[in-house]
Amino acid sequence: MVLNQAVTPVLSQVDKAKQLIREFMLDRPETQAHAHRAVGNHEATKSAFLAVEDARNQLAVLGPIRDLAATIESSSTARAALHRQADAVLRVRTSRAIQITGQLTDAAAAKVRAEADKIDRADRHLADLGSKIDLAKARYNTNGGDEQTVVDLQVEQAKLELSKRENARRRLEPKVVEAGLQMPDTGQEFETLQRLAGEQLATIDEGGAAAARRDVRNEFVITAGKAKDAWRVADQQRKSLDGNSSNINPRERELRDQISRATGVPAERLPFVAELVQVRKGQERWQGPIERVLRGFALSMLVLADDYDTVKNYVDANNLHRDLTFHPVRSAAPAKQAAAETVPGKVDVAAGEFHDWIRAEVRTRFGYRCVEHLDEVERRQLAVTINGLVRHAGERHTKHDRRPIGDTTNWVLGFDNTEKKRALATLVVKLREELRVAEEAVLSNDDAASTLTQRRDSFARILEQDWEGIDVGSASEQFRMYERNRRLLFRDRPTLADIADEIELLQADRTTWQERRDIVIAAKSGHENDANRYHRELTDLRETLAGEDPADPPVLLAVSERFELTVTANTIRGLDEADRKVRNAIQADIDEHTGKASAAENELARIFTKYISEWKELSSDLNGTVESLPGFLAKLDAIEMDRLPDFVEQFRELMLSGPRNHLSDLAAKLEEERAAISRRLDPINSALRSLPYNAGTYLQLVSSDMTPPELLDFNRELQTYFALDVQNKRNPDDTGSLEEQYRVLSSIVDKLGSDSHTTWRNKVLDVRQHVSFSGYEYRGTELVDTHRSGDSRSGGQRAKLLMFVLAAALRYQLARGEADLPTFAAAFMDEAMSRADEGFTQKSLDVLRDFGFQPILATPNKMLRTFSQYVGSYTIVSMNEEEHESRVRHVILEKRADGGSDA
Repeated sequence: MVLNQAVTPVLSQVDKAKQLIREFMLDRPETQAHAHRAVGNHEATKSAFLAVEDARNQLAVLGPIRDLAATIESSSTARAALHRQADAVLRVRTSRAIQITGQLTDAAAAKVRAEADKIDRADRHLADLGSKIDLAKARYNTNGGDEQTVVDLQVEQAKLELSKRENARRRLEPKVVEAGLQMPDTGQEFETLQRLAGEQLATIDEGGAAAARRDVRNEFVITAGKAKDAWRVADQQRKSLDGNSSNINPRERELRDQISRATGVPAERLPFVAELVQVRKGQERWQGPIERVLRGFALSMLVLADDYDTVKNYVDANNLHRDLTFHPVRSAAPAKQAAAETVPGKVDVAAGEFHDWIRAEVRTRFGYRCVEHLDEVERRQLAVTINGLVRHAGERHTKHDRRPIGDTTNWVLGFDNTEKKRALATLVVKLREELRVAEEAVLSNDDAASTLTQRRDSFARILEQDWEGIDVGSASEQFRMYERNRRLLFRDRPTLADIADEIELLQADRTTWQERRDIVIAAKSGHENDANRYHRELTDLRETLAGEDPADPPVLLAVSERFELTVTANTIRGLDEADRKVRNAIQADIDEHTGKASAAENELARIFTKYISEWKELSSDLNGTVESLPGFLAKLDAIEMDRLPDFVEQFRELMLSGPRNHLSDLAAKLEEERAAISRRLDPINSALRSLPYNAGTYLQLVSSDMTPPELLDFNRELQTYFALDVQNKRNPDDTGSLEEQYRVLSSIVDKLGSDSHTTWRNKVLDVRQHVSFSGYEYRGTELVDTHRSGDSRSGGQRAKLLMFVLAAALRYQLARGEADLPTFAAAFMDEAMSRADEGFTQKSLDVLRDFGFQPILATPNKMLRTFSQYVGSYTIVSMNEEEHESRVRHVILEKRADGGSDA
C-alpha cells in the first residue's frame, strides 16, 4: 500500500515526504478516541442544559400570566364592588332625599309655629285695642256724645256703606283681572263689563272646555298609574335578581325550586339553558337577535338522564300552574366548531356535564346565519337579521317586537346577571323619573283646570254683581257730607273731638292689626300646606328605602363620598343631577375595568396559544381560552417549584462532574502524543545512521513546531473552560457561571463531534500535523546539508530523499530492534515506476535493496531492462484477444560477469 500510494508521480514532491512521515512513520494518535468519549458524555449534559433552557423558555412565555390573572381578578373584584355601589346609589340618593325632605319638613313646621306665635301676639294686641276703644267710647258718651252719637252713627253707616262697596269692589277686581277685563268706574262701563262677561261665560259653557280638561286629566292619571306600575314591576324584578346569578324570571326559578324540593334533585342539576349559554365577547351587538332565536329553547329546563324519570313522574303527577319545557340530557359527542357568522358560532357554553349536549343542540337546531342586510336573508335557509327578523325553514318568517330588540332587561342568556341588574337599576331610575313627570303633568293639568274654573267663576261673579254694590263714588260723597257735619259739631266741643279722634286712631290701629293678622294666617296656611306635602314625600321616600336591600357600610360610604364630590346644591333637584352623574361615573369605572379585564384575557389567550403551539405535548389537556387559566397557573407553579429546580440541579451535577475529566484527559493526551513524536523519530534516525545517504554522509530527521491556528483557539477555549470550572467548584450555586462554562463546553464539543468540522477536528486532534520535518545531512558530527520543503533540488535528489526516508521508516516498522533484515521484506509494486524515468527508478530500487527489501514488481515491458539488474526472474503474462485466452511464462535470469543478466 505504501509503495503504490507513494512511489509513483508524487515521489518528485518533497512535501509528500512530510505526509508519508506523518502517516506511515508515526502511529495514528489516540486523541480521536478521547474526543469521541468527550462528545458521547456531552449528550447527557446537553440534554440537561436543553431541559433547563426549555423550562426557562416556558417560564418566559407563561411568566406574565400571574399578573394578567391578578389584573382580571382585581378588575372582577373592582367591577363587583362598583356594581354593589351602583345597586346602592338609589339607597344613598333616597337617604339623602329623606334628609333634605326632613329638613324642609322641619323648616316648614318651624315657620308654621312662628306664624302661630305672630297670630297669638296679634290676638292679644287686638283684645287690648278693643278694651281701649270701649273705654274711649264710654268717655265720649259721658262728655255729651249722645248728640254726637247720632252724627257718628250717620258717619259710621256712611263709612260702612263706603267700606262695603270698596270691599265688594276689591273682591270683584281680582275676578275682573282673572277674566282679562278692566274694572269699571262708571255705570256705563259696568254695563259693558257685564256684557263681555256674559259672552265669555257662554263660550266656556258651550265649548265644553271643562269637560275636555277633565278628560285630559283622566289620561294623565292613567299614564301616571301605568308609570307607577312599571316602576314597581321593574324594581321588584331588580330586587329578585339579588342573591343569585341567573337571568331567569322569579316565577320560573320558583318552579325549579319547587321541583327540586319535591324530587330531592339539587337545583344546580336542573339548570335552564339560558344559565349555561352566553353571547361571546365581541359579539354583544348580536345579543338581541340571538335572544329572539334561542328564547324558547333558553327558557327550557335541563334534566340529567339519571334524574329524568324522577322529574318526569313529578311533573306528570302535579299541576304546576304554569308552562314548563324540559329536556333529558344524555351523553353527546363534542360538536364541531361552528362558523363564526352563525348563532352557534357567536355563543359560549359553560363547561360541565351539560356542555356537549347544549353545543350539539344549538348547532343542530339553531344554525341560523347572522346577516347584516335584509337582501342576504333570501340566500339563506335559516337566517336572522340584526333587526331581529328570523327566517325559518320553509320560508316562514317571524319578528317579535313586543319589546325593543335592545331591551336588556328582558334578556335571559348569560352566565351571570350583572348586566341585567345594571340595566334594571337604570330602568328603575328612568321609570321613577317618568312617574315624577306624569305626576307633575296631573298637577299641571289640575292647575290649568283650576284656572279655567276660576275664569268661569270670575265671569259668573261679574254677572251676579250690581252697579250699586260697587259704586264707591256715590258712597264716598255721602260719607264726606256726614263727616263735614261731624267736624262742625266737634268744632264747638273740642274735648269730644279729641276723644273721637282717639277712638278713630284706636280703631284704625285695630284695623291695621287685623289686616296683619289676616296676612299671617294666610302665610301660616301656606306653610302648613308645604309641611303636609313634605311629610307625604317623606313617607314615600321612607317606604322606598325600606324596600331596598341593605348594603355594606363601606359600599354606602363610597357612594356617599361620590355624592359629596358631585352635589352642587342641597336640594332635590341638585340631588337628582348628582344621582345621574354618580351613576355615569360608576359605569365609566366599570367600563374601564371591563376593558382592562378584556385586554388581559386577550393577552392570556395569545400566550396560551403560543405555549400550545410550541409545547403541544405538554398542553394536550389545555386550550387557548381563559378557561384554561387554572391549568396554566398550575403548570407555571410546577415549572417554578419542581421542574426547573430539578433540571438546574441535574445540570449542575453533570457540569461539576463529567465534562471536566474527559476534557482534561483529551488535553493530557494531546500533550502526550505531541511528546511521543520526538521519541518516535529516535529509532528511525538510528536506522538512517546505519546507511550512507551520500558518500560518507548519513541523514537525520528533525521535527519542529507547526501549531495550527485552530489548535491555538482550541487551547484558549480549554483554558477558559477550566478557569470557569475552578470558579464554579468554589461557588456551585452560580448558575449563570455554570451556563457560561456550558456554552464554552458546547462550542468545543460541537466542533469535536460535528461532521461539518472534520477539517478543524483533524488539525486539532491529529498531533502529527502539529509538527514539521526537516532532513539534516551529517558527515560524522559535521552538518553538511539541510533538506527542507521548497529547497532548489533536482528531481532525482528529491526522489532519493523521499525514498530514503520512506525505506528507513518501513525498515523501522518491519525490522524492530537490531535485526539485519525486515521481518517482512517483500515490497509489492503494481505498475511500479511506470511513469518515472530510468534514473529515478534505479535510485529508488537501490534504496530498497540497501535497506534489505525484496521488490516484487508488476510493470509494462518497457521497464524490463531497467529492472533486470534488481530481479532474479520474470513472469510474463500475455493475452490473445482474438482467441480470448491468456498465457503465462516464467523466465529465470542468470547473472553475467559484468553484472548484467541473461534469460
